[in-house]
Formats: sequence, C-alpha cells, structure tokens
Amino acid sequence: MGIKYYLLNKDSNNSTAKVIVGEAAKYMESNNEPVAIVVSKGTFEKYIRKDIRTESYELTREKAIDVLLNNIDENYLVVSTTGKTSRELFELREINGRNHNQDFFSCRFDGTCILNWSWYSHE
Repeated sequence: MGIKYYLLNKDSNNSTAKVIVGEAAKYMESNNEPVAIVVSKGTFEKYIRKDIRTESYELTREKAIDVLLNNIDENYLVVSTTGKTSRELFELREINGRNHNQDFFSCRFDGTCILNWSWYSHE
C-alpha cells in the first residue's frame, strides 16, 4: 500500500517506543502523509484494571424503560438510540402487545439520538 510504517515489538522498551512515536509524528508532519505503527503480539503486558466498580442498582435499564412506557400517553413519540435501549424498548412493546407507531430509533456515529422534528407533525 505504500504507507510508511514503524514496528514495535516485545523487545521495544519505553524509550524505544517514544523514539518511534516521535519519528512517526515528524514524518507525518513533514510529508503530510499517514504512517502506521505496527505493534507485534506480545509487546504489551496484560493490563488488569484496578478501579473495577461493583455497584449494584435496584432499577435496571429495561425496568426503567418499562416504567416510562407505562406512565406516558400512548400517543407520545418515543425517541431511542439504537442498541440495547432500542432492543429493550422494542421487546417491551411486543410483550405488552403495543405497536411501534410512535417509536423512532436513531443513531449517530457517536451513539447519541437526534430527532429531526421537520418530519413529525404536532397536530
């Protein structure tokens, strides 16, 4: 493909890695071209998180959606991001024998919902 690359392997130490990253950055800046830093398997040690949270909540996401659905008017528009939330919303509508006419599932590249109100009439 013609892309300049640098190699990090298990014999590379922190100093070597800093030099390689620095050289890659200089090359990109001076040539206005991409570079790749290829990292060989086994280069990094296994990382074990130290801040794992074990919090427990009484209300699950699915139960929260269920509570909301049972407490809003059937004609309300429900906007949901795609993913788990939308799947749970869809399943809860099915379980409760409700239609999906007022559901709008939307996802941007970053996972957030956006609703374009121009298509929806408030009449």
